[in-house]
Amino acid sequence: DIFIDIGCNYGAYSIPISKSKNQINIYSFDASKKSLDKLIENIKLNQVKNIRYFHLGIGEKEKIVKFDDETKNFKNSASYRIKNNGEGTKIKLNSIDNLIKNKIIIANKNIFIKIDIEGYEFYALKGLIETIKNYNVMIFFEFSKKLEENHSNLQFEFNKFITENNLVIKNNNFEDQNIDELFQSLYNLNDDYEVLDNYIITKKTR
Repeated sequence: DIFIDIGCNYGAYSIPISKSKNQINIYSFDASKKSLDKLIENIKLNQVKNIRYFHLGIGEKEKIVKFDDETKNFKNSASYRIKNNGEGTKIKLNSIDNLIKNKIIIANKNIFIKIDIEGYEFYALKGLIETIKNYNVMIFFEFSKKLEENHSNLQFEFNKFITENNLVIKNNNFEDQNIDELFQSLYNLNDDYEVLDNYIITKKTR
């Protein structure tokens, strides 16, 4: 089994999983050099050996983008964002499909993925189509208002992605979720809240 931590930050998921599951190979990605430096410190502090880390953004395809990791620009001190305008630092972006194809990630039958990249999650999902098709994949992702900021016609596109790839969304109790109802709940969120909850995407069982 492997665990792919997309938006690993300082290792809040990667470190505990590496310590409890030392037979699992962990691949940790973050677009922020500041976050990755903290992860490296925590790897050394916890003396774990099964984490490979990469200063790389994850998205739909390979390209160069602008990235802002000045925390003063965001409400949350852990927020770093890929920018649609010309501001920020240039970083590399790639897809998980490409990284597996090029054997940067050595995939096994079962792949567990966590995605928390400040509204860029859907791009990362679209870069996982071949991986979803070829492996047993379980994806944990954050459903937030920031998704809407980065995508036009998101509700339609998200529905289409889930349907075409034979997927289902579940809550943390593994109960099936209706996508349109999730979006309605997101739209109804109080202005003080950005995140609806964390959800699980997996293949439909026949």
